[in-house]
Amino acid sequence: MRITDPRHDKKRIEDIKGGPLEESRLLWVKGDPGKGKTMLLCGIIDELEKSVAKTDLLSYFFCQAMDSRINNATAPSLFSYIQKKYDHAGEALFGDANAWVALSEIFSSVLKDPNLNSIYLIVDALDECIVGLPELLGFIARMSSISPRVKWIISSRNWPVIEKELDAVMQKARLCLEINQKSISNAIATYIQFKVDWLAKRNKYTTSVRDAVHRYLSLNAEGTFLWVALVCQEMSNTPRWKAQQKGSEDVDLCKRVLAITLTVYRPITLDELESFVDMSNGVNSEYEALSEIIGLSKDFLLAKAFIEIFPSRKEETHHEIFSRSLKAISRTLRRDIYSLGALDCPITLVKQLDPDPLVALRYSNIYWVDHLCDWNSNSINQGINSQDKGNIKNFIRKK
Repeated sequence: MRITDPRHDKKRIEDIKGGPLEESRLLWVKGDPGKGKTMLLCGIIDELEKSVAKTDLLSYFFCQAMDSRINNATAPSLFSYIQKKYDHAGEALFGDANAWVALSEIFSSVLKDPNLNSIYLIVDALDECIVGLPELLGFIARMSSISPRVKWIISSRNWPVIEKELDAVMQKARLCLEINQKSISNAIATYIQFKVDWLAKRNKYTTSVRDAVHRYLSLNAEGTFLWVALVCQEMSNTPRWKAQQKGSEDVDLCKRVLAITLTVYRPITLDELESFVDMSNGVNSEYEALSEIIGLSKDFLLAKAFIEIFPSRKEETHHEIFSRSLKAISRTLRRDIYSLGALDCPITLVKQLDPDPLVALRYSNIYWVDHLCDWNSNSINQGINSQDKGNIKNFIRKK
């Protein structure tokens, strides 16, 4: 009665037509440095740990080039299958010239174990496997096709040597982060928003500082998670008043504060000090920022000499205070600034306004001429220049 064996027919038809498309057993996540490969795999691991059955096996390994413990192909050991070979070879099993052969045989035995259900194997950063990368790639290529129960997820940079080895794997899927740039950009935008919210809460950003930081990160991320993460890590301990001065040094600011403090004729308030010091946008008149600058200045004073504080002579600080004072009072003063109405109003009847329009100008109003004179009295200076003369005349005429 035998005409044909249907099993043979099935095999013949598959050979002719190429066979059915099997489910991918290997997912390769590839992309340039800083694109988020490792964190993507961490998220996948978290999801798998919540969803896989208790009888399934989830195993993952992170290669890191700078860590000798995990930068080679023989590092991940599976102890449930190792005892027999270990009893025979001892510690040499892990360290001699045949370590790769021995461990890969153990690993193969694990993957072929008929008692195991689904197996999920995740290896991150193959490009950071310094020793034994060709062997590891070949092993993954072979093992990814031995059983439909074994699923691999791997990640690496876009290295030709890795591409060449994995081209031999038929049942694989690729996730190229460069090709999926739109998805990556959306993810980075979400990540930036999360980090800015965290920084704003941690460092008490004003709205303007918060917006400036968000704008800076968005314009410069260029599709790289790692850059955003490193910048935010650096900014986490950066004071609010320095948040918009990325990369600037504290030293020059401390010098200016100390020079002004040693030159003024009486102790000045924080409000008055703010008139003489350039602060970054969005942090003017903030006591917390000014107090921190003063603290830094005191520390600086203990370590540096007079010449560091007055690199251009003390007279130049007199001129700076004069010039800034004149600008401040020219900009702010106006007739009847306290709205008294009558010029002969007794001082006892004057109520201080809130906010007080003179709070930052009291020193400048009284001493700007003294600083001008002290600067001009030095024989090195050749009199008041034409620009300063013009500013003084304009102020006197208008104010």
